[in-house]
Amino acid sequence: MAEKKRAVFSFSLSGRINLNLHDLNNEEVEGNQQITRFVTIVDKTGRPYTVSAVSGDMFKHILCAHFQRTAIEEGIPLCAGCLKFDANRICIDGDFLEKIGTDKKKGQTKDQGILTDQIIKMCALDDIAGNLITARNLNLARKSITEFGWLAALPENYTSESKFHVKFSRAESEEKGENIGQNIFYRPVNSGVYATVTNIEVFRLGLNDITRKYAIDDKEREDRYKALLLALMETYTSPEGAQTNTQKPHITGFEGVITASINSPISSPLPSPLFDPLDDGYITELERIVKNFNDMGRAVELHKFSNLAEFTDIMKDFYENTTPFKIKEAE
Repeated sequence: MAEKKRAVFSFSLSGRINLNLHDLNNEEVEGNQQITRFVTIVDKTGRPYTVSAVSGDMFKHILCAHFQRTAIEEGIPLCAGCLKFDANRICIDGDFLEKIGTDKKKGQTKDQGILTDQIIKMCALDDIAGNLITARNLNLARKSITEFGWLAALPENYTSESKFHVKFSRAESEEKGENIGQNIFYRPVNSGVYATVTNIEVFRLGLNDITRKYAIDDKEREDRYKALLLALMETYTSPEGAQTNTQKPHITGFEGVITASINSPISSPLPSPLFDPLDDGYITELERIVKNFNDMGRAVELHKFSNLAEFTDIMKDFYENTTPFKIKEAE
């Protein structure tokens, strides 16, 4: 008899990833100079540091790209916008806009709960990544179930340089007497140990936050959950951001903790805990937090990993042996 799968309410990752020779996220371009993104952080003693950083927006974009490809391969529904990986997503889907327009012509404002059901059913990417629908004067929000924090470099463990680049075409330059073939520019090269935090509200997969009912069946939720786990694994094993065509990051290390709040017969689930990996004691803190929750009758798993391979081992276990939690009031 097959062992019953663990039902995951929420899933969190706190870790440190070593990214070398990357240019994943720039602040802006000034003339021919790309400017590295920096942020100011404050440690637990109150001392400020300015460090290299990659925005959570960038890593969420990377996850969405991996998820979209898997969804297409597995036949998971996507709206017209997400099939093209358009940033407007379902807001440019003709079928969805037609549904809104029909009610507007009747002088009615369609119930937001019904529209949210349609968004979830039509598009898995809008379901997991969220959206704000403003088309046809609507103001309808679908909150993302995936959350990424900034990737901030440890103050003593990063470096940022600016490298000279030039493209020169002798034949074109001599023929036209113009500077068309020559582009001089400076591009950043960043290396460091970056603190990263990620949270997934697994129970909200397919959940209409307005009606508090699931808009899709258990099989569809399971398919989206597996695609999301795979996308998260690929996000950290193969980040695809700015300049990766010539500055693909060298990942030389990844350590951290995954916590998961799971079903328990004696208590209700709780959000899986996170702790800032900028703090050297973050793993010890999380171990103590999880122990306290479990001693109080809650059910929280903690999985430590010290390299990228161990991270994928844990993700494989979740992929094969867990299922998305289903809240009772939505059944």
